[in-house]
Amino acid sequence: MTPLTKAHLSRNEPVDSGANIEGAGDIPGTPCQKHCKSKRGFCVSRVSLRQQAPNIVIGAGLFSLFFLVYFGFGSALADRSLFNLNNVFFRMDACRAIFDMTCPDSPHPRTTVHPLYVLMVTPLGTVLNALLDNRTCAAVMLNAALGAIGVALSYFLFLGCTGRLLISTFLAGVFGCTMGHLIISSVPETGSLAVMSLALNYILFYHSARSLSLSSWLWIPVGVFCLGVTTTNLAQPLIGFSLICLIQERQRQTQGALMRTTGRVALYGFAVLALGVALSLLQKFFYPKSMYFFLPGIAHEELAYVSSVLLRNPLATCFHLAKTFIVWNVVGPRPYGYTMPPDDESVFPGLTFSIEAYHTPLGYVALSLWLVLLGIGVWRGLTGRRPIRLFSVGLVLSLAFNFLLHCAYGTHLYGTGEEVHIEHFLYNGNFTLLALAFLGITFRKNFSTGALLGVFLMFLIAINNLHIMLLILAMF
Repeated sequence: MTPLTKAHLSRNEPVDSGANIEGAGDIPGTPCQKHCKSKRGFCVSRVSLRQQAPNIVIGAGLFSLFFLVYFGFGSALADRSLFNLNNVFFRMDACRAIFDMTCPDSPHPRTTVHPLYVLMVTPLGTVLNALLDNRTCAAVMLNAALGAIGVALSYFLFLGCTGRLLISTFLAGVFGCTMGHLIISSVPETGSLAVMSLALNYILFYHSARSLSLSSWLWIPVGVFCLGVTTTNLAQPLIGFSLICLIQERQRQTQGALMRTTGRVALYGFAVLALGVALSLLQKFFYPKSMYFFLPGIAHEELAYVSSVLLRNPLATCFHLAKTFIVWNVVGPRPYGYTMPPDDESVFPGLTFSIEAYHTPLGYVALSLWLVLLGIGVWRGLTGRRPIRLFSVGLVLSLAFNFLLHCAYGTHLYGTGEEVHIEHFLYNGNFTLLALAFLGITFRKNFSTGALLGVFLMFLIAINNLHIMLLILAMF
């Protein structure tokens, strides 16, 4: 392999190991036929540390930059005592999440739908709380770090798709500046960890699609990670695993491919659920006030978030979902403050984009460019060669699943009857990177143009969304 030099970076040349053929470098954990005898194996090559030095530096740089951004905004919001209440920011449970992160002895009722969240974040949050002697500051710092790790992981996802360091860096910057990720990384909630789990899932899915290999020792932990953050996120690794299984079985050119695929997927799902149940029991041992996610009554409790208003107006619902997860989630509109219901006992207005949302002139420019590039990515993905097409089909199916789920599942803002407003923005952690992943397909070719457009898009989105964050601070 040719060592990476400054000249490579300045010319925006591809990473080695066939990245210019199918768009992936020798990222640790990807199939490496040069050093592995087994085609099914995943390994780290003997020279990968030296080869990956630029990627490690870029990932660390992205983490550091965005950690400071998220921690800065989170601290500014915390100074206004906005995290002492739930539901202020897009109906997000900031106060509950802070106690989940930092207080082992507090009740953890939402572990019914975030099954292993406490087990994964509370140990570190408790240590930070002890060191800082400030529960809110510890939670804001931990949440900002998780969000920044998500940005760094997105770089490796884009690097796999494009094979280009420069473009991947800009695209990761675009993701870090999206409105949805700015919010969930600044306001303590489960969304920042959801992004981490789904980023690992997409990275694994892309490289598995390239090699048509399934390594259970990777897929099972990733599935448990996705399940452990949010139960419904298990659907996304299941979709990717199912697609690759189906292609593998069809290549055998024997009868019963669908039945064998169903059996393998069922076995995978059972393994993930069994390990998830075991870890939930372990979590209950260490944190007795956490809840089990696998009890029959849990699904009945979640029916409180199912809205018949959404079901009665399917077209309006789909339009609202598209605006939330494709438009506002990436390019934020001006925020709207509404009077919260008396039950919330809030002295602050509630914040939402769902009522009277409109963009700034700069926002409309950024939005137009984003939608054009998204359309190009979807078209190129669905009409491209098999690895990219398979990856794109998985992304589309994952988007479709989440759209269908939230056609009936959402949080009420206020109102009754036909005047009720539904908040979906708090679920953006399950959508943002999923939609942005198509940009990696958009910029697989025309690399010089792609770099320029990537810089321009990042600049527009960053300026617009940072302006919106400042408006939010000014509201309080």
